[in-house]
Amino acid sequence: MMKIKKMYKKLNAHRNSLMQKYNAEDLHQVRVGVRRVRSLLKKIPTKSSQKLRKQLSLLIQKTNPARDWDTLLINGETYLTRDEYLNVRPIVENYCVQLHNDVYDALNENIWDAPIASSKTYLHRNKKTSEDNALLLSDNYAPVLLRKYIVAYRRNHSNAWHDLRVSVKTLRYQLEHCHSQSKFHKERKKAMIALCKQLQTHLGDWHDSVVHEALIEQLLERRDQYTIETNAIFNHWKLLLGLSGYENINRVKLLFVKHRDLFRQDVIA
Repeated sequence: MMKIKKMYKKLNAHRNSLMQKYNAEDLHQVRVGVRRVRSLLKKIPTKSSQKLRKQLSLLIQKTNPARDWDTLLINGETYLTRDEYLNVRPIVENYCVQLHNDVYDALNENIWDAPIASSKTYLHRNKKTSEDNALLLSDNYAPVLLRKYIVAYRRNHSNAWHDLRVSVKTLRYQLEHCHSQSKFHKERKKAMIALCKQLQTHLGDWHDSVVHEALIEQLLERRDQYTIETNAIFNHWKLLLGLSGYENINRVKLLFVKHRDLFRQDVIA
């Protein structure tokens, strides 16, 4: 279980490093840290915790565009040949740089300090409630997760898969905050966390594919500004992203089949 003090220390360290010099990984870790805080606040069902969760959510939302373009630039090295990547990199980098200033604005001390400090104080004051509710919420979330997977499987719609992705992250953070004396058996809890990490990876890669396809389509709206070769690269990249998204959803389906015993005793008929 990650201690509250340690969690905030790590979160602020990445934020301070990011404010000194932009780094995509620091931004990613800031976003992960804020989501962990929000998952703990969710275990305390009060108006105050809801207000804090909303404030922290706004911090994340303001950094979404920068994160999306950063990951597009990074993933381009995986999908494209070296020459293809060098061709389109300046175009993508231009979008990234423009959005980095938005990150600095969103995370400046006037916006950052108040909700972060307030949430830390609130979690310390309600630590016992948070830990007690962690046991109940994490126990209840396994069947919720399975139901969300069934909905996503049947509908096969991006909104449903995204809902599952959010649920996987929530369950993982809930479990990681539980004491070893929770109702989850230690080995079962460990197996569930491991499964959530795998699901989170594949659903995260799927989500990136969907977002990146949309960004490339945005670039192609300015196809008149690019060479025929550059447009061809963008179209090829978009095709590869679509295939990657399909493959990652199939990996998610296989994981639920492989680990179905983890959910069996939680299913409510």
